[in-house]
Amino acid sequence: RTVTFVHSGERLNLVRRRDNDLRQMNRGGIAWCIILRMCGVRYRYFITGKKEESALVEINRTALYDFHSQMGGKIVPFAGYEMPVQYGAGIMQEHLFCRQSSALFDVSHMGQIIVRSSMGRNDSVAEHLEKLIPVDLKNLGENRQRYGFFLNDDGGIIDDLMITNKGDHFLIVANAARKDIDMKHLNNKIGSDVEAQLLEGRSLIAIQGP
Repeated sequence: RTVTFVHSGERLNLVRRRDNDLRQMNRGGIAWCIILRMCGVRYRYFITGKKEESALVEINRTALYDFHSQMGGKIVPFAGYEMPVQYGAGIMQEHLFCRQSSALFDVSHMGQIIVRSSMGRNDSVAEHLEKLIPVDLKNLGENRQRYGFFLNDDGGIIDDLMITNKGDHFLIVANAARKDIDMKHLNNKIGSDVEAQLLEGRSLIAIQGP
């Protein structure tokens, strides 16, 4: 499936030609259709695979979108968000600066999930989470963090994540493209006395360096 953003009439013609090419390739019953339109300050696009299937995806922005734009960030779609892939100095200069000093990254698109007990006992949350994430959470100190994975029933990896003991709850930071899948997995497996909440509208900044 091909998704292209429209910025000019010429670009739209390219999309239509690509769409026609796909139809020629899929004469066996699968009709591909790509429709793009601008809605205010956001883009929406429809992707249709089989004739009876359709999906609507909205491209979101983090709270720092205007700052990225004003600083000359090259904005590209990533995991459902408009994100800066690089700035004017270029990727190599940014990489070297981060390796030699430190850098801030806007990772607000990532999934921030709070998991807490409805009974107020964080040790019971750790016990439930250890059934889904194969790391020692019972002995994880307050405000300490570990790297882990959500596993399915066969031991396969659903997503990798960072998990922090916040004292009265656990905070999971999951990948942006998988956060909805992670939430569904949590709600299906976590147990009735544990609550999981995906935070919306909260920013997240990462500092990275040598």
